[in-house]
Amino acid sequence: MGYGMRNSKISGVLPYLIVLLAAIFFYYKTTQFDFEAPDGRLGPDAWPRIVLGLLALVCVYEIVRRVFFNAAKTLQSDTPHSTEATPSYDSLTSDEEDEPSYPWLLSLGIAMTIGYVALLETLGFFLCTALYLAGFIVLGGYRRIGVTLAVSLLGSFVFMFIFMKVVYVSLPLGTGPFSYVSLLLIRLMGIH
Repeated sequence: MGYGMRNSKISGVLPYLIVLLAAIFFYYKTTQFDFEAPDGRLGPDAWPRIVLGLLALVCVYEIVRRVFFNAAKTLQSDTPHSTEATPSYDSLTSDEEDEPSYPWLLSLGIAMTIGYVALLETLGFFLCTALYLAGFIVLGGYRRIGVTLAVSLLGSFVFMFIFMKVVYVSLPLGTGPFSYVSLLLIRLMGIH
């Protein structure tokens, strides 16, 4: 194994190693939460631990894959029987340059996200999320309004159910008439 191959292997693994170390550090920090969860409920340490544990597993998987399995692919491609030509950097980047770019879509997506955050307290989680999902579906080019409405309303309802019933997160209900929609859905889901 040459110096260049070893150097590229290290640079390919380094980001995952940094994230893995950060995940381990923050997981350790969750063990220091000074809170006891009531019986039958999750404490504030549960979801961070789950997410950090999954993040650590993904990092370990990627590190192992890049160290052990990319080396096997490199050795196979270096054999004299290989008829496949290795693409040059220029041929890889020229394909990317030919693809159309839509900076205005990015700008609209950013504006929608800012609008979502700004309107969340007023409209409430359910209505604001439904509008946000519908907006992104339309922005993505999908034009069937019935499917868009169904997906955005159902998606918003599922998110609300997961956050309020499973994760126990308090979500903004909205103000004025918008809060009635949230309160009705909370009653329908049996959340007290």
